[in-house]
Amino acid sequence: MIAGLVVAREEGMGVEETVRFSTACAWEDALHFEKGIRGRKAVEELLEKVQIKKLE
Repeated sequence: MIAGLVVAREEGMGVEETVRFSTACAWEDALHFEKGIRGRKAVEELLEKVQIKKLE
């Protein structure tokens, strides 16, 4: 997740996009036994499934 935060901020993503991207990175990492993500494409496939709901 932290690596996703760093990449997102380095690429100039906004706050919500950063949270979604870092969450997708953590999710992708958790999907397989090996450490790390399999690649940007794998993260981007999960990215569209990550939803953020603002609490009021």
